[in-house]
Amino acid sequence: MKRWKKLMAVTVAVVLAAVPVQAMAAGWEAEEQESFSGAWEVAELADTSGLAGGIMAQEAAEGSVELLSADIPASCSQQEWDVLAYTNKERLAAGLDPLTTFTRMQWAAGTRAIELHTLFDHIRPDGSMCYTVLNDKNISGWWTAAENIAAGYGSAASVVEGWMNSPGHRANILTKDLSHMGVGYYYTNSGYGAHWVQLFIGSCNFNSLSITGLEDGLVVERGTSLEELGLACKLTCSHGNSYLPLDEAYCSGYDPKDTSGEPQTVTVNVLGRSTTFQITVKGAQVPGNTSLRVTGRTTSTVSVQWDRVSGAEGYTVWYQSEYDNGVSRKVFTGGNVTSWTHTNLQPGTKYFYTVRAWVDNGTGGTHDYVFGEQSPTQRGTTKPVAARIASVTASDGKIKVRLSKAADGAELYSMCYGNSADCFGEGDFRVGIRTQYTSRTLTPEFEPGVYYVAVKSYRDLGNNKKIYGDWSNVVRVPVRN
Repeated sequence: MKRWKKLMAVTVAVVLAAVPVQAMAAGWEAEEQESFSGAWEVAELADTSGLAGGIMAQEAAEGSVELLSADIPASCSQQEWDVLAYTNKERLAAGLDPLTTFTRMQWAAGTRAIELHTLFDHIRPDGSMCYTVLNDKNISGWWTAAENIAAGYGSAASVVEGWMNSPGHRANILTKDLSHMGVGYYYTNSGYGAHWVQLFIGSCNFNSLSITGLEDGLVVERGTSLEELGLACKLTCSHGNSYLPLDEAYCSGYDPKDTSGEPQTVTVNVLGRSTTFQITVKGAQVPGNTSLRVTGRTTSTVSVQWDRVSGAEGYTVWYQSEYDNGVSRKVFTGGNVTSWTHTNLQPGTKYFYTVRAWVDNGTGGTHDYVFGEQSPTQRGTTKPVAARIASVTASDGKIKVRLSKAADGAELYSMCYGNSADCFGEGDFRVGIRTQYTSRTLTPEFEPGVYYVAVKSYRDLGNNKKIYGDWSNVVRVPVRN
């Protein structure tokens, strides 16, 4: 079933006195103004449909974030935590403080997400404004609030991108005087599928800061980013404990390539508070071994392929031709690069290859390469250039073949004959003579008839191995009495 997407945004501020204000209705496809008495002042309403972004079915929430389970049980799903992380990256890019969430904000946003399935609007199904959910969840002490809603987006990344591409929603996300954001996610197999809510309030002053999810003696693999650890910042404010995903932008003192084995002290500075924790990167890694094989060759190229090594950051291929006095190398950065075509080579020439995986254990801009074992050396020989027949003559039952010139890279020629022009491609031919010369008479004595002649240039590699060029041109020759 094709699902559409739509977005709506609204921002309000609580006034200090309960006085009548003007408001814009939050109805879908409507921007009527209406007057009502109350403590709400709608500052902005945005309605954008058809924004870019994937539409895909998504299963229900993948469960709560494990490290928050003690304080935010099932009230913060992985999708909701990811929306908070992506939103904070947008705010950081704009030079703004990140937002945190807490249990009651998650309850409020979760309630709104479920309500969107019934009524996609900033008006709740009971007719009240969206912000009354804050009162329902006993959330107080805020001075401004905003809500973004969306439906039909299949992932946290795509819905945040959709909001950021809409001016009204972007303005809400990038409002300076916000401190908390609850995220709601609700999925149903009917209608728009996924329903999303961002519920913002502000503002709070934060007190203590600590990092949750830490283990004693935290040891990580080399190259592990802090964000991969799934840590969270825990702060206290007037609403109790609140949380946000740990972002490397808040951190200093961590080098994922420092494999000295000594603990590193990471300093976290966020929302005017600071704390530290220790982390140790595992010692120098030695990558595993790989093997190399030749997968193709032409007159001027040799293609090689090697096995991928887990944890490798790159590979170095050493190569040498049979005529070289020294060894050359080709360096590949990236652990997923596992093939190379060596070009601009000489025809009919032996080339030798070996490969080693490596990691760079250097720090501070210096390099310290550690290599795995060298693979067994493999030979790849380029094909000789195809021969070219200049003439074929027949006399007294003998057929003489003359080539236009010696074929580059060839040592020998296999002069062959058959009964049709197609026999060489079909393998239905006979070898008339193998020779090093460019002009020879085929050894059989031929009966009268029509024959076809073609030549293969080749090089004898020893041990019953040969490397052949392509077939030459095919020449028809009649043999008469």
